[in-house]
Amino acid sequence: MQTTFTIYIPGKNRCDSASALQNSLKALDPELPYSQMMRIRASGNAARECTDIYYLCTDGENNLVSRLWMGWGKHERAVGNWGNFFTCPEYRGQGIGRQMLSFWQNDLKTRQNLPLALFCTAGEEGLAKLYAPYGFRPALKNTTCGPLYCPLGNSPESFAEFCEQYYTLASSLTFKPATLEWRHEIDCLFKFAMLSKGLDYLPKGMTSLEASLLEKDTHIEIIFTDTNIPVGLAVLHENEKKDVRIYPSYAHLI
Repeated sequence: MQTTFTIYIPGKNRCDSASALQNSLKALDPELPYSQMMRIRASGNAARECTDIYYLCTDGENNLVSRLWMGWGKHERAVGNWGNFFTCPEYRGQGIGRQMLSFWQNDLKTRQNLPLALFCTAGEEGLAKLYAPYGFRPALKNTTCGPLYCPLGNSPESFAEFCEQYYTLASSLTFKPATLEWRHEIDCLFKFAMLSKGLDYLPKGMTSLEASLLEKDTHIEIIFTDTNIPVGLAVLHENEKKDVRIYPSYAHLI
């Protein structure tokens, strides 16, 4: 089988494989937030706020064979989400998945302006083992799968050290309307950091920041320090009281 590996960056380049990606997403889990967000980002409708890089493998008729993605917000000291890794069932067992991972890794080595780290949720031990040679390791102590952390650049080897360096001292907090640009700092980093402390990162009624953004819920706020570090979430309820989840180091500033 003839296969072609290409890179698609919404808002930056257009290639035939982008159409193959979008066609493959049309009927994917239409009611689920993750697939709804994939369609938005793959279409380029999030390109103002986010960098999205798709690694795609297509066959000779431009049908999607495999995909892999990473993305982050367009701001300094961003963190990235990584995954949506998929190979069509009829092509599995032919080494295409490992070719895709090598394709991604080789491209990553050449890129500048990367995020501080990549985060991935891998609920199966087999996936964690597959990703381990590419730099991913469990974010939480005494786990073999689940939240994974992959440091980039000068970021520390362990997730615990990363949190120590990321969540720096602050003197005040600001509540700002939630936007897609900062989703990965909340649904990935903040989620994993709170899990490491045995805490829930979401105010009552939320399933994820992603889902709330898709629902266009205007009551959701991200809490930033005076150094522009996102450290929590808040929801304004009908009684005008805020339900707040915040990284423990900043609770005294509320």
